[in-house]
Order: sequence, then structure tokens, then C-alpha cells
Amino acid sequence: MLPTERGREPAELRFRLPDCDPHLIQVARAELRVFPAVKDLVHCGCDIVSVLYDGAPDASAWVARLDEHGVRLEPLIDEDQAAGAA
Repeated sequence: MLPTERGREPAELRFRLPDCDPHLIQVARAELRVFPAVKDLVHCGCDIVSVLYDGAPDASAWVARLDEHGVRLEPLIDEDQAAGAA
């Protein structure tokens, strides 16, 4: 994993992508790039993806953005749990 601008590895927040297919993963990856904190979206297998980010997670904004583009994303843990783990 590549270090972030701050010189550390990015944090990770996992999501369920129920309608997982390669096209949706590409759409999700492209749409999440509008958020400066998001570094990448990685397919972890089956219907699980990880958003790699630097800074504070904004899962609700990520989910809303993808929902606008027809991609359903479900957080596996909430933002407060993610912030406490970072």
C-alpha cells in the first residue's frame, strides 16, 4: 500500500456492495475520487470493498454520492467506530 501525503498508510473502511460487478466497482472508484480524502477503492472479494482514505472518514457522503449514481454501498461499521480505530 502506498503512503499518503502525510507519510503513513491510508486508513480503511469496509463496505458491502450487494450488486457487485466489475462495472459497478469502476463506477464507485471513479465517483469516490471526487473526495480528496479517498485514495482508492479495493475489491476484497465477493461483495466486500474497502475505501482507502486519509483523514476523517465521511461514509455517509460516500454512500450518498454513490447512491446518486446507482451504486448501493452499505457500511459494515459506522463512522464513529472507524474514527476510533484510526
